[in-house]
Amino acid sequence: MDVLPTVELPAAPSGSLQQFVDWLRGKFFAGAMDRSTACWFAFLLILLAAVLARRLMIRIVSSQSKRLPEKPAGELLLPALEGPTATLVMLL
Repeated sequence: MDVLPTVELPAAPSGSLQQFVDWLRGKFFAGAMDRSTACWFAFLLILLAAVLARRLMIRIVSSQSKRLPEKPAGELLLPALEGPTATLVMLL
C-alpha cells in the first residue's frame, strides 16, 4: 500500500476573515481565546457593525427626507422616493 503524501498547510491565514480573527486574538486576547471562540467573536463584531451601519443609513435617509418637503419640488419627490428607500433599507 502506498502512503499518501502529506500536504503542508500555509503558515499565513488564507482569507481576510481568518486574518481578522488572528489579528483580534493577537491584539486583544493574546493566548486567552481558542480559534473557534475567536471566530464566533469576530462574527458577532461584524454583525454588530452591520446593524450599526444600517441604523446610521436609516438616520441619514430619514433626515434628508425631512428636508425635502420644505422645497416645492419635494412634495412630488418624496412619494417617488418611498419605494426605493424602503428597498434600500431592507437590503441593508
